[in-house]
Amino acid sequence: MTHVYNKKDKHRLFELEDKVLKWIFPNQEKAQRGNLNWLGSFVIKRVLPRGIVIFMEMDEQVFPQLINSRMCKKFFI
Repeated sequence: MTHVYNKKDKHRLFELEDKVLKWIFPNQEKAQRGNLNWLGSFVIKRVLPRGIVIFMEMDEQVFPQLINSRMCKKFFI
């Protein structure tokens, strides 16, 4: 039963220098209607245990919050 419950949980493994987008929650002011709720182009600066990542913007400025990796997705340029 545990296997069936956890089947939908996608493990996302990030490495340093990966480019990612961050999910915007529907209640945040920058959110839009539809599926375009991704804020982005961040670079992974550091990966911490338990799926926590630290972002860095493209201009080398560090993002001030710790982000759960479930709220991120990779993108490719």
